[in-house]
Amino acid sequence: VSLVRDGGQSRAYKLLMHSYLQWLGRISMSIYLIHYPVIYYILWMNNRGKPAEWPKNISCDDMNQDGNDYLTCRDAVRTFEKMRTLPIWLIPVVVVITIPLAVLTFYFIEEPCRKALRSVDKPPLQEEEVEMEEIEDVEESKREG
Repeated sequence: VSLVRDGGQSRAYKLLMHSYLQWLGRISMSIYLIHYPVIYYILWMNNRGKPAEWPKNISCDDMNQDGNDYLTCRDAVRTFEKMRTLPIWLIPVVVVITIPLAVLTFYFIEEPCRKALRSVDKPPLQEEEVEMEEIEDVEESKREG
């Protein structure tokens, strides 16, 4: 409400109405759907193809906190967290990969599907053309007759 209260003169309004941000808003669903697989893949590549899963032979449930078991468990937790955390320097890589993939998804999957779903209720184009020709023929015969 406050963005339009001043008649669209605020900086926030002008920023949000910028064409690039409007375009990002249009493809935002594709960005949302694509970004997590990209992050997962980059994490997998960053871990040299190893999946980030908990080591099978370590259980921290029954360990006391003053023995070697605790150190083993703590090291396992740190390793696991490191494998599951995206380093800051990889965030631009995620953006650079996600945006083009989202654009492709939007224009070659989302938009064609949306257009196809909108045309489901309409009769096929050929029938419309035949009907238009019939209407034009009837109008011509009325004019001549």
